[in-house]
Amino acid sequence: MKARNGFVSNSSSSSFVIGIPKGNSLEETLDEYFGIENTKGIIHEMAKAVVDSFVRNTEEVFEDLPELISWINRYGRQREFSEYELQLIELVKKGFTVYYGSISDEWDSWDRSVDMWLCYTSVNVDEPGLYIEHEGGY
Repeated sequence: MKARNGFVSNSSSSSFVIGIPKGNSLEETLDEYFGIENTKGIIHEMAKAVVDSFVRNTEEVFEDLPELISWINRYGRQREFSEYELQLIELVKKGFTVYYGSISDEWDSWDRSVDMWLCYTSVNVDEPGLYIEHEGGY
């Protein structure tokens, strides 16, 4: 199992962070990145399921620095920021909205099968209008 300060990735769940410019829609930005309009059939359905999984499993949304720092320090730890936390802070400073969530591999219905797949698959993007950090567990 991987251990990481502020980020969970193991065989039962994996955390993700998505950053997009403030004012943009998370779902529309991901739809564009994954080419939802340009796909058909099973590829379209799978790409849409990945987008839906990230949107559905978002737990926290940060638009400003005090809100993010408060969340980082939620357990009252007084320490230096980790490299991961500094990356989140930098995204907010650049004018991004940061989405944080986790995806579980618990099987409760067929529509959650993509969640299971994402638990074991990394999706990492660092482009001007989109940042995704999602390390699949193992």
